[in-house]
Amino acid sequence: MGRRRVRRWLEFGLVRVDGRRVKAGQRLTAGAVVVVDEGDDNRAATATELRGEQPRIVWTEGSLIVVAKPAGFHSVRGKEGPSVADYLAARFPQIEGVGAEGECGLVHRLDRDTSGALLATNDPDRYRMLREAFAAGKVRKRYLALVNGAVAADFDVNQPLAREYTKVRPVRAQEAGRRAETRVEPLEGGADWSLVRCEMLTGVTHQIRAHLAFAGHAVIGDSKYGENDRQIATPVGSDCTRSQSVWTRNSRSRSRQPRTF
Repeated sequence: MGRRRVRRWLEFGLVRVDGRRVKAGQRLTAGAVVVVDEGDDNRAATATELRGEQPRIVWTEGSLIVVAKPAGFHSVRGKEGPSVADYLAARFPQIEGVGAEGECGLVHRLDRDTSGALLATNDPDRYRMLREAFAAGKVRKRYLALVNGAVAADFDVNQPLAREYTKVRPVRAQEAGRRAETRVEPLEGGADWSLVRCEMLTGVTHQIRAHLAFAGHAVIGDSKYGENDRQIATPVGSDCTRSQSVWTRNSRSRSRQPRTF
């Protein structure tokens, strides 16, 4: 085996010593048991196809970590392909076990094809506090999206959503669904495209992509909710959405100003 492959295993948390994931440079002691999860090597292999983009740490303070997720990576473990959770476990072994299984301290998620900022923590108490803040709507989440059509003015979408297989759709009469609200602000654009900033006032899977499509401004490159008939330069398998900022007033962080990444 080559050094490059071993480095890839280490980067994606596929190497365990005595049952614990380790980083490069870990010293081995006599009798240590080293195990490589070769069955999961496809996570690392797939990542190399994503035009060289890898997750990266963009900000830390105390136990808080903000990681930039490229398009093509899952947020958490459990699905085929690389995940940000694997990257975090490789960089911060102590984050293993924080949160639900496979989360590795991540307090929220982004769709696989969406890039942007993810918030994580290696402190179980802070994890619970942040999850409660997300559930209570105390966290502001803003996204940038490149969409079809000219968006001339701000608008809000207040459309409850229901899950149907791998997509969401508007709820039908007398049907229970999840409340979903999105605020959309145009930033710039042309005759048939717009760059918009979206703020999620709730948190439903695919909410922004679905709301924009229902409003007649599907995200360019989104094959699930749009036509996907426009050719633009994006990372492999990605659409044109990016998580721009995540901010909560209830954090124990010293900073009380929103941060944009």
